[in-house]
Parts: sequence; structure tokens; C-alpha cells
Amino acid sequence: DPAWPAFEYGNPGSFRNGLATLPKAISAELGQPVGEPPAQDARVRLRWQLARLERAADGAFNATFSTPDGEMSVRAKSVVSTVPAHALKGVLTPILPSADRLCDQVRSEIDRLGIYHPPVCAVT
Repeated sequence: DPAWPAFEYGNPGSFRNGLATLPKAISAELGQPVGEPPAQDARVRLRWQLARLERAADGAFNATFSTPDGEMSVRAKSVVSTVPAHALKGVLTPILPSADRLCDQVRSEIDRLGIYHPPVCAVT
């Protein structure tokens, strides 16, 4: 397709409007276009920060978020987090009492504090 940018060997490539193109498209598809208010039935929310995660008696999770519109709670069967573990310090304590200790533990073998996150690399 002549509309595609020229490919340069060794360059991992990009989108015409930058690497943010894909996450922005996913966000829009899930009902929350970047820079716009969310759709009523949006399945993703931007700028929501998890403040507390608790387990209900029936096994479900109650997640409390700090949002631009104030505190909001969501009930879920499961929770997946993609943030670094240190960002969850204090948040996970109700369901994982050792979470704070893990985040504060000195890893002498790597001379770092907290949970080690290996560097990420893309190989093509």
C-alpha cells in the first residue's frame, strides 16, 4: 500500500500518528475516547486511580477508585492490574497482607527496593 510509511530495516516501525495510535483506538473501541467524556456503557475508564481493593464475603472484589469526578466503587469477579507493583503499595493490603512488606523488601541480589520488574524488549 503506497499510503504506508517506508519501512527502514532495523527500525521497529510505528504508526503514522505515533505509537499512541493503538492504545487510543482500543480506548475508543471500549467506549472512552482519549480527551472525550466516556460513553454511558464504556468498558474502560481513563484517569481512574485504584485507591483500595477489598474482597467481599461472596468472593467478589470491591475496587474503590479516585477519579476526576470523586471516589467511585466498582464490584468485579476478577481484577487484572498492569501497573508496577510499587504503585499498589497500600492498595492490596486488605486482600494480601504481606503486600506492603513485599514492596518495601530490599532485594540484596539486585540492590533494589521492592519487587523487581525486568526490562522489557521487543524482538522482531
